[in-house]
Amino acid sequence: MQITPAVIADRTLGLQPTDAVPFETPAFEDGVTLAFLTPADGRGTLLRVIPGTRLQHLLGDQTIEVRLPITVAKLAGAVNACQRAWWRATVEGSSYPYLNLRHRYPFAQASEQPMPSALFNRVVLPKLAEAGAVLFVEIFQPSEQRYPEAHALGTRLREALLHTQDLRVLVLSDECMAPWNFLYLGSLDDPSADGFLGLRHLVEHAFPEVPVPDPRLTVPAVALHANLDLDRQQDTADVAAVAEFSRLLRQFGITPREEHHRAPFLKGLRQRPAESIFYFICHGGRLDAEAGLALDSASLALTPTPEDSDPVVPADITTHLNGFALPGEPLVFINACQSVRSGSLFFSGFAERFLDKRARSLLGSEIEMPAVFARDFADHFFRELFRGGKENAVGRVLLRLRRYYFELQNPLGLAYSLYGGGNAYLPVGLMPAEPPSGGFQYAAGGLADRRPHAAGAPVQRPLPAHTRRTHPRPQRHQVGGVPRRRTTRPS
Repeated sequence: MQITPAVIADRTLGLQPTDAVPFETPAFEDGVTLAFLTPADGRGTLLRVIPGTRLQHLLGDQTIEVRLPITVAKLAGAVNACQRAWWRATVEGSSYPYLNLRHRYPFAQASEQPMPSALFNRVVLPKLAEAGAVLFVEIFQPSEQRYPEAHALGTRLREALLHTQDLRVLVLSDECMAPWNFLYLGSLDDPSADGFLGLRHLVEHAFPEVPVPDPRLTVPAVALHANLDLDRQQDTADVAAVAEFSRLLRQFGITPREEHHRAPFLKGLRQRPAESIFYFICHGGRLDAEAGLALDSASLALTPTPEDSDPVVPADITTHLNGFALPGEPLVFINACQSVRSGSLFFSGFAERFLDKRARSLLGSEIEMPAVFARDFADHFFRELFRGGKENAVGRVLLRLRRYYFELQNPLGLAYSLYGGGNAYLPVGLMPAEPPSGGFQYAAGGLADRRPHAAGAPVQRPLPAHTRRTHPRPQRHQVGGVPRRRTTRPS
């Protein structure tokens, strides 16, 4: 099918806020499949667009294929630039010349309302939107003069995704990895939440030929794999991310199986009982910090021992599960600092290996995550998931949380990427065995489905009672009630 440049005028940077359709109840109907293929001649990348039923009136009912000039190496560079821009605009607070030193790291201080909404909308939001818009153009809208068909298709795709909502966008590729949620579709003249792909739709990345397990999480068992030093180190001890997650599980009557050292974890992969959830809370990074393009450069640092301080690398998963699948087909949540700072190829390691071994899906962050947000996001995520039912499937919970936090001036929910099935869910919900203590006071009805407000309409709502912390922050870093320095650094 030929795409002519004149099909839709390119008003990429001229869209008005009124062009965006407001959010409504998530439905997650089939939207579009974007398959990235390697051409036989090795030049560029082939993009195959397969419209779903909801987008056929905008994209047609036929599969569309165009050649994009971007290569895997160029994509990795563009992705790293986008990730750095997001990290500098949020976590790395020293890039804020307008904040005094006491508020130098706002996103490391609080998950909800880390800064005034006016400041967020004036300074942070434009930086994030620009980074996402640049990445979209780099991938989908090459030079109109040199690649008219690819440019025209990118324009149509942008328009179709911006004027619909709550669709499933499936990305299929073994090599082309990107923070798809960061892509910005709207106007840079007046950026708004409505323009981010990850706030409009549910994006899943899948790997060709990888088996798709049953979406039902039928085994109410959890495996916890942590770096216990996180709760002992000076900069993250106050957050108590490991202890808080253990407390959450106890509230639901769950006793996790804990393996916090590399050797027992790997040995137990083949011998472990069936479990529906793997939760990692640890440090992450890459072994080749300078190059960062090798598939096995990603690493997860569990609790070291005198005998073994090596990290877990993707090849370990394949080696220790050679000829075996993961019992229980678990949901894997990697809540690690720098979990994908290795760039676009991080999940080519861990996500593909876990999914190939019958994991249902994998969640992980695209940028270095502040410990306080990693803790709070996981708390909200699992409380919602434990409510059970398809309405609380992984994808629905993710989209609710992203919108919820974005409305509270925190965009970091978009940094959690989903690989594999967003339809995974608990068929039967879990009831808390004890009320929350020392943490969130959670309403019986669950987390409100709060959506980004319309552009230009400021939201003035009090901090929701069910997520307000009931215990004061530790005071040991404060003098006269004023923080002497940031409570926690980006981990």
